[in-house]
Amino acid sequence: MGENKEKLNPDERERNLGPRGLGWDHNNTLDSFLRDEEINEEESGHVAPGWNLKAPVPPRKSSAGVRRARKRRRTLKGVFSAVLILAILAGIVVAGGIFYDKRTQFAYAEKLYQNRRFEDAVKAYAELEKYEFLLGEEEKKEMTRRKAVSYVFAGNYGVALRYLDSLGDYKDADKNLREIVQAFSGTIATGYLHTVALRRNGQVLAAGNNDFGQCDLGGWNEMVAVAAASSHTLGLRRDGTVLAAGNNDFGQCNVSEWNRVKAIATGEDHSAALRNDGIVLAAGSNDFGQCAVENWTEIEEIAVGKSHTVGLRKDGSVVAVGDNSMGQCDVGNWQNIVFVAANNNTTIGVQKDGRVVAAGDNGIGQCVVKDMEDVMAAAVGTGHTLGLKTNGRVVTAGANDKRQCMVSLWKNVVAVSAGKYHSVGLNNDGTLYVTGNNQMGQCNVEDWNEIGIPEGIVQIAVD
Repeated sequence: MGENKEKLNPDERERNLGPRGLGWDHNNTLDSFLRDEEINEEESGHVAPGWNLKAPVPPRKSSAGVRRARKRRRTLKGVFSAVLILAILAGIVVAGGIFYDKRTQFAYAEKLYQNRRFEDAVKAYAELEKYEFLLGEEEKKEMTRRKAVSYVFAGNYGVALRYLDSLGDYKDADKNLREIVQAFSGTIATGYLHTVALRRNGQVLAAGNNDFGQCDLGGWNEMVAVAAASSHTLGLRRDGTVLAAGNNDFGQCNVSEWNRVKAIATGEDHSAALRNDGIVLAAGSNDFGQCAVENWTEIEEIAVGKSHTVGLRKDGSVVAVGDNSMGQCDVGNWQNIVFVAANNNTTIGVQKDGRVVAAGDNGIGQCVVKDMEDVMAAAVGTGHTLGLKTNGRVVTAGANDKRQCMVSLWKNVVAVSAGKYHSVGLNNDGTLYVTGNNQMGQCNVEDWNEIGIPEGIVQIAVD
């Protein structure tokens, strides 16, 4: 047996023994496996040299065995490469199929939209939301806008508002959002001790104190907005005229000749209206000059406090007249305002960036609003403030002695209103949230439903 041994130089020994002297290469699993196969190909005529004192030496392999092992290794590598390539190609085909299928579904949703089948379009868009990564940035924005429009016409304003808010000023999305927010602000109203709400069919509901007939609204119809104060109520009709009910001691209900009106507001003893041409009308007590609005122009929104009147101009600036004993009219430096609210001796403004500013009486903390963010609308009571966020939640500031600020559980809210000691929120489903003092039954609204914007009030382009 000793005569059959071959002497190996160091390089050959390293190659045969491997780095660990075990007879195979640990650096390549496939090669290691195949090299073992080579060893198994040893023919019977060769005898294993055995072990010497220095290191184990594997048996010699015949040249034919080596060739067969190498051929098998090449074959296995080829099969492995082919399988890998086929898997990649299959993935590409599947991804391409998904891409084509989803693009087809996007086209179908667009067709539903163009055909004004908005409820069906809403469902189609909802199913495609997780595949929006297939679209370019411009396509994403356009689809988001069309989803918003579809939700508006399908009556789901809460979702529409969130989509519009995400678009910024893309194709007037910001203006559409403001129009919807303003329309919702006229759907619910709170006097000191009564609550009024507008139904989608144009009828009006009322609950609470009726000492002056401020809740005698059963015959009102074709209404598009409501407003309420301490003891009187206003209603805006679809034809632009105004109705009034309740206390008229100061002529605050002398509104029968008003026309071309698009928004209304009420104070303690006076009323105001915004015409389509940006002119403001006023009636009632003028003791503090709160009705001196005849020179105002280019007004977009109005709000009325106890004895002051506020106007929001198109350029985002704010004007105010009337009682300024608490600084409630110190709004001349406000800029980039998109929403105004007022009550008692306080004025609130919502900025374009969603932050809130306040002026006037802060005796109970109702003006501590600097930490409010992402707000799109607001309401002011006698001593508390509500901020409606873009996510449908409500934040508060001020008095909570009557639980008027207990709104943390409210969600999907699209409008808010604040009375003397109570608060009301409109849920997107047409029902109301209410909290606070109920001494005159002003919170007895649990059975009310179908509250919202009447059909055709919001105008939004479909293109």
